[in-house]
Amino acid sequence: MVKIYYAHAESRNFSFQAIGSTYNEAIGTLHKGLKAHAKQYNLEPKWFESWADIYVEEIKSGECLRDGEQIKLMEAV
Repeated sequence: MVKIYYAHAESRNFSFQAIGSTYNEAIGTLHKGLKAHAKQYNLEPKWFESWADIYVEEIKSGECLRDGEQIKLMEAV
C-alpha cells in the first residue's frame, strides 16, 4: 500500500490542490503554488496566510472512499 497526501485550500474565486509523497511535501507544494498564483495576480507573496485553511488528507492506494471515509464491510448478523 502506498500513501500520498492531498493538500487543498479554497479561496473566494479558486480552489487549490497539491499532492505529495509526505505531509510536508504536500503542504510545501501547495504553498509554492499559492505563491506562484500571487505572482500571476500581482498579490503579496504571502497573501494566503491570513485566510487560508489548508486541509491535508492521507490517501492510500487500493482504498475506496465514500464521502472521504473508507468503506467498511458490515459483518453478517
